[in-house]
Amino acid sequence: MLEMNTVPGLTRQGNLAALAEASGLGFSRVIELMLASAFNRPTYCP
Repeated sequence: MLEMNTVPGLTRQGNLAALAEASGLGFSRVIELMLASAFNRPTYCP
C-alpha cells in the first residue's frame, strides 16, 4: 500500500465515521471492510 486517503470525510470525526456509528459499526470496522473489499476485487493484480 502506497498511501492512505485521509480526506476530511475519512477521519474519526468525519461523516463516514458518524454514519458508521449510527448504523452500529465502529470506525475501525468500516476501515477493515473497505480494505478487505479493495483486496478482494476480481480484477486486483498485485
